[in-house]
Amino acid sequence: MDWISSPFGVGVFAVLILTWLIAVIVYYVRAFEESTWLGLLIFFFPPAGLYFLIRHWRRALGPWCVAVVSGGVAALLAVSLVNNNGIGSNGRGGTKGLGVKGELAHARMQMMNVEESIARQQAEIQTEYERLIEQRAALDEKDSAVVEAFNAATRRYEANRAELAQEREKLVAMQVRVERLMKEEAELAPTVVMYTTSRCPACRMAKQWCQDNGVPYQERDIERSRQAYNEYQARGAGGVPLIVINGKVSRGFNRFWMQEQLGR
Repeated sequence: MDWISSPFGVGVFAVLILTWLIAVIVYYVRAFEESTWLGLLIFFFPPAGLYFLIRHWRRALGPWCVAVVSGGVAALLAVSLVNNNGIGSNGRGGTKGLGVKGELAHARMQMMNVEESIARQQAEIQTEYERLIEQRAALDEKDSAVVEAFNAATRRYEANRAELAQEREKLVAMQVRVERLMKEEAELAPTVVMYTTSRCPACRMAKQWCQDNGVPYQERDIERSRQAYNEYQARGAGGVPLIVINGKVSRGFNRFWMQEQLGR
C-alpha cells in the first residue's frame, strides 16, 4: 500500500478528516437545535450523544454514520501511513526507521550477545565432555540404570553441540549483515574534501579534528597538485583550508559547521 504515502493518499486522508469534522459539527448543531442543554451536554460529555441518536435518530443518524465511517477509515489510513514511514518492523528485526547507523548498532549488539552465548555454551559443553569421559571410564556396563543415564547424558551433549553449531551459523549470518551495513554506512557517509597547504596551521587543526573524531577526509594540497589547485580555484578559492562536505563549502576551519554538516 505504497500509495498511502503518496500525495494522493495524503489527500484522501485530509478529505476524510475534513468530512469527519463537518459531520461532527452538523451533529452538534442539530443537537443544539433540539435543545441547548442537550447540545451543551453532548459537547462536554460526548457519550451523551447516544441519547440524541436514539431519541432523535431521524435527524442524528445521517451525520453520525458519516462521522463514524469517515473517522474509522481515516484512522486505518493513519496507522498505515505511520507504518509506511518506518515506525515499526520492516522484517529485519524491527529496525526500520533507525537508519543505517542505528541498524548497524543494533546488529552489532545482537552479534555481541550471540558471541557471548557461544562462549558460554562452549565452556559448558567442554565441561560436559570432560564429565562424560570420566563417567565412561568408570561405567559399569552391567548396571542398566547407570548405562541409561550415561546414554541420556550423551544425547544431551550431542543436542547441545547441535545447538552450538546453529548459533555459530547465526553468528556467521550476523557478521555478513554487519559487513553489509558497514559498507552501506561508508557509502552514505558525507564526503569530506579538504584543500590545504603544508604551511597552513588551520589546515593542521582541521585534519587533527577529523582524526580525533573519526571523520575520513580527502586532502588535496593545492601547492603540490595542479589539479587540486584548479579545483580550488573553481570553488572560489578564498583561503585554506577550503573544506567541501557534500557540495557545501566552508572557507577556513569551523568545527561547528563541520559538526552540523556531518550530523554530529
